[in-house]
Amino acid sequence: MINSAIRNKNNYAQMAKILRAMAHPLRLQMLLGLCRHECNVNKVWRQLHISQPLASQHLKKMRALGLLTAIRRGKQICYQVQDPRVIKMLQSVCSLFGVARP
Repeated sequence: MINSAIRNKNNYAQMAKILRAMAHPLRLQMLLGLCRHECNVNKVWRQLHISQPLASQHLKKMRALGLLTAIRRGKQICYQVQDPRVIKMLQSVCSLFGVARP
């Protein structure tokens, strides 16, 4: 029983970490776009009409949380969603809100 409670506590902590990362509107937009295709930071900030440092800051946070992975393509670093649970969660949320799914 105690081992089960500890495992569940760890699961809840992991879920909360992912949900906190997704809770910011810009990060949510980034994640939705990155579910569809990988992008470099320049493409991200141009599509979202935000500054490059702001885009980099959000990408860095999501990468540190394990939601994104960075792949070097020549001189550029491209980001993509790493965690399949994030894709499933985004698909569910989009479905609930009637938004185009990733």
